[in-house]
Amino acid sequence: IISKLLVLIDKIPSLMDMYDDVSIFCEFLLEVKRYEELWLLIERMENLTKQAGITNMHLRVLRFKIQYYRALNDEPSYLQTSAEYFLLTEQRESENITMAKESIELRMDLERVKEKQTLIQEENKILLEKSEKDALTKLPNRYRLNDYSEIAFDRALKNGTTLAIEIFDIDCFKQYNDTYGHQSGDECLKKIAQLLHSLMEDGLFCARYGGDEFMIIYENMTDEEILQISRKLQNDV
Repeated sequence: IISKLLVLIDKIPSLMDMYDDVSIFCEFLLEVKRYEELWLLIERMENLTKQAGITNMHLRVLRFKIQYYRALNDEPSYLQTSAEYFLLTEQRESENITMAKESIELRMDLERVKEKQTLIQEENKILLEKSEKDALTKLPNRYRLNDYSEIAFDRALKNGTTLAIEIFDIDCFKQYNDTYGHQSGDECLKKIAQLLHSLMEDGLFCARYGGDEFMIIYENMTDEEILQISRKLQNDV
């Protein structure tokens, strides 16, 4: 039976695919003291592990060699293989340390890349907000208004819902600016914007159209609801 198994193993295209099974077979051969067959397997396994450069597998082969030489009372070969096993163990430890260092360095590099990506994303977010927000009032600007209005029109058309646009300006704003100065005019615009920010919290879209002109988009609301909100805004202003 053992001879047949050896023939089958020898026909396997890649012994590496059945390395664990072959190792178990080696342990069996040791136990039944079939040292000649064991040595045939050890030689083939050693050649394959050296070619593959897999340290752990090579160490396993060396353990079988040590057990083999000890069983045959071959003292010189036993000592030489034990020394080889010790040196390879040290090499593995060195490789493990190197791999650990490389792993730490890789993790640190990934963390730095992640931090940089996060920073870039935050900067892009800030740039996007700046490109879509009015610097003075912090309301959506005309650029954002154009994008949103197209989406709102398409949505109303698709869903068959109502859509209303309100545009208003501040009465006598030029005279106010000329009388009290542009800084006071800016404060006036900010106060109007505060009211519109409150409306945005309720789900309406508000934007600064330009100068002292503002726009509100009402979606899926009745005429009565729109007029009620507009009149309240006028009274608050």
